[in-house]
Amino acid sequence: VATGEPTQIANDMGALLRHQLNEMFARHTVDWVAYGDFSKFDILTQYNGARPDKDDFVPCAGDFERLDASPPPSLQHAFRMALLLNGVDSPPFRGITMATHTENDVQQTVEAMGKAVGMMRREGMV
Repeated sequence: VATGEPTQIANDMGALLRHQLNEMFARHTVDWVAYGDFSKFDILTQYNGARPDKDDFVPCAGDFERLDASPPPSLQHAFRMALLLNGVDSPPFRGITMATHTENDVQQTVEAMGKAVGMMRREGMV
């Protein structure tokens, strides 16, 4: 821990996850965007601004009220359930990575979130 290496690994996995989530959101043409600092990620729904081109991206020009707004409870619940059905146990629309996460974990998370988006789209929720 004293070397900072575990923190760097967690931060790197967070950046990779945000990047891959945004690529997946673009492929699925869903109006969501992932952003965050360090090992943290947030997903903003109903976003129609510029797509991130680097990791220091902050949507909505940093408008705190917009960034702090939660999706409707029904969307949160559906997303959480869809994630669980696809093998990922994560709070909906935010989370953190840790030093124990690997690139494979990130890939599995992105795939599960992509499947969750597909499930929700079929139900008319996104």
